[in-house]
Amino acid sequence: MTAQRRPLVPYDSDSSDSDHNASLSPPSHAHRDRPPLLNVNADGAPGQWPVHVSAPVTLPPTLTTAATTLLTRLNTHLSTPLTAIPTDTLHLSLVRSGSWLPRAHLTAWTTACDQAIRLVGAVQLQLGRIAVLTNDTRTRRFLALECTAGHPPLLRLVKRLDAAMADVGRGAFYAVPRLHVSIAWGDPELGDALVAELVRVDRIQVSAGPFSRCIELV
Repeated sequence: MTAQRRPLVPYDSDSSDSDHNASLSPPSHAHRDRPPLLNVNADGAPGQWPVHVSAPVTLPPTLTTAATTLLTRLNTHLSTPLTAIPTDTLHLSLVRSGSWLPRAHLTAWTTACDQAIRLVGAVQLQLGRIAVLTNDTRTRRFLALECTAGHPPLLRLVKRLDAAMADVGRGAFYAVPRLHVSIAWGDPELGDALVAELVRVDRIQVSAGPFSRCIELV
C-alpha cells in the first residue's frame, strides 16, 4: 500500500526553542490559524541560513491549564521566573536546532525533507512526562512535556531527516531522541534550583492486598 502524500505548509516563523520570550496566552498573532501539519523552515541571511523542521502542536485546554498551573508554582521558587512559550508557537522539533546551511544546499535539503515528511500520517501523541532540558550552548533550560506514547512514526521520520542532514554535512538530531514540546524557558538557574534540594528516602512501603509493611532504611 502506498503511503498518502501530505502537502507542506509554509512556515515563516523562527522555530528555534531559544527565541520564544512571550507570555503564555491564547493564540494572538498571525500564526494562530496555522494548520497542525509538519513544516520546514529555511529562513535567514544570505550565505548561511538557519534550517529547522518541526510539528506545530496545539495542547488541549486541560493540558494548557495544567501547564499554566505548573509554571505558576515553579516560578514561586525561582528568583528569575520562567518565560512561558506562547500557545500558538508550541512545536515538536524533529531536527537539531541551530543548524545552518549554505544557500546552495537549501533546495536539495528541502526536497529531501519534503520526500520524508510526505510519507508520515497524522499521529496521536501522549505527553506523559515533565522534563527539564538544556540547549546545546547551555545558555538556557527548557521546561518540556516529553512524548511517552504514540511517537514511533515520528522517530522513524527523525531517522530519515538525520539522513538528509548527513547528506549536507550536518549532525543528527540526538543519539537518543527525546521528542518533546517545550512550554517555557529560563536561565540555567532553573536546573540549579531544581537540584538544589535533596529528598531523603529512608523507608520502603510494601503492600500486598490487605497487608502492609513499612521497612526502615538505615
